[in-house]
Amino acid sequence: MRTPGEILKSFRLENGYKGEEFGKLLDISQQQVSRVERGDRNISQNILEKLEEILPEQLLLELRQAMEFEKIPENVKKEIERLKREAEENKIPYFSDIRASAGIGYLNSDEETTEYFEVPGIYAKKGNIAINVQGDSMYPEIKDGDTIVIDTNHEKPENNKIMVVNYEGNLFVKKIEVNTNDKQVVLTSINNFYPPIRVSQSDNLKIIGKVIYSARSY
Repeated sequence: MRTPGEILKSFRLENGYKGEEFGKLLDISQQQVSRVERGDRNISQNILEKLEEILPEQLLLELRQAMEFEKIPENVKKEIERLKREAEENKIPYFSDIRASAGIGYLNSDEETTEYFEVPGIYAKKGNIAINVQGDSMYPEIKDGDTIVIDTNHEKPENNKIMVVNYEGNLFVKKIEVNTNDKQVVLTSINNFYPPIRVSQSDNLKIIGKVIYSARSY
């Protein structure tokens, strides 16, 4: 989080104000502007009232939040910053526009947006990504609308594991059965309503990764 002084200095420089000019707007001296920007002087109510007239609404909101944060005891500040860093470290790429079918197959749009999804620390590892699930073929273990975490370091079919695969242009989340005798991979569902999909290992089957975590909103 930026300090109040950093917010004001950034605004001043972006708008081409010199210290003396900015001071006139706030009805304080150039030296006082420097002290405020360094954090050696607090923003008084008089200064804040002047800032309310010139700062954009969003920047003014950020400034008020920073001023409130400054009032918090140092030990509490450190704990808040630690929790924020921890939350950032526990995020993985989230492709919200991609849906893997837990049904008969879903052809994904080429429009893909990358966001970030917060997960328990154990799942925040390189190669893990998050996508959404559409369909109920993996019910009750995975439900329609769940967000799943995929370990993309798993590139080969793994027997009795739930994996995400690309088959004939569709993304599926299915349980994998590997038959080494006839070199077939069977994509099976937990929901018995859906029939298995049998594919030859020589067919156009690409393993995206292994499902290691599922999150659900209530």
